[in-house]
Amino acid sequence: MVNVSIVNFKDILRFNQEAIYDFEESILVADVGIRDLHITRMFPIRTSFFMFVLVEQGTMRIELDYSIHHLSKQDFLLILPEHIYQSISGSPDTRYRLIFVEQAYFETMNRSKNDVLKTSFLNIRKDPVIHLSEEEFNVLASCHERLEQRMPAIHHFKKDIINALLLEYVIEAENMMINHHEHQVKQSNLTRQDIIFHNFLTLLKKDVIHQHHVSFYADKLYITPQYLASVLKQLTGKGTKDWIADALLVEAKIMLQHSQQSVQQISDALNFYDQSTFGKFFKARTGQTPKAYQNL
Repeated sequence: MVNVSIVNFKDILRFNQEAIYDFEESILVADVGIRDLHITRMFPIRTSFFMFVLVEQGTMRIELDYSIHHLSKQDFLLILPEHIYQSISGSPDTRYRLIFVEQAYFETMNRSKNDVLKTSFLNIRKDPVIHLSEEEFNVLASCHERLEQRMPAIHHFKKDIINALLLEYVIEAENMMINHHEHQVKQSNLTRQDIIFHNFLTLLKKDVIHQHHVSFYADKLYITPQYLASVLKQLTGKGTKDWIADALLVEAKIMLQHSQQSVQQISDALNFYDQSTFGKFFKARTGQTPKAYQNL
């Protein structure tokens, strides 16, 4: 198996001088514009952190786990560890509040609550964006401001205060996401095609490294390859082979950029017949050889 480094937020972030931000151990709190924050690693990346995004104004576009999410004022986004983070862009007037928390630190905040938090967040991984009411937005904004104010403070019990404020933010966010998710379930009119598409994406993320054939996914979903292709084409405009190829390309890019393995080792890990087949696949979709991309 290829050893892919999962990216720490401190390794990929760079801020303009105008940005308001503060580090405290494994936490970063920031109030920034779309042009203030720069990702220093090439996309895509696989995260090792929790990232909470509260949009104050403007619009944003973020691509996670092969899906595109559009955000606007009063939207809240949660990026979980192991998410595949593919791109971010926004309107020039975009401003948003960010909190990054390393996974290891998150797991030490409150062990009695931790399993509940992780379970709740994992249940809504597939739908990481919610639109907040004005009251909900103000609650999270207030939590963020108090955390931001305490980060640079000198205090004998600073770590305890930061933990308490951060835990308050996380619990409030969790409560809002659960409420919104439950409301969506009650109001949902999901079709069979919608359910098939969601289950296909779940399988794709889990199995695409080893399984490249349409028949594998159709069999797992208990439908024919023809019906799966029809559903995907109808809902997304893309066929099954294109979905598999795009997901495989993302995994290849992550491995090439964030591992120390050779192209041959990555080709083997991605279950290609040989390095030549992998090279042709990659160049056909990027215009570059895997080695050239790895050396960027």
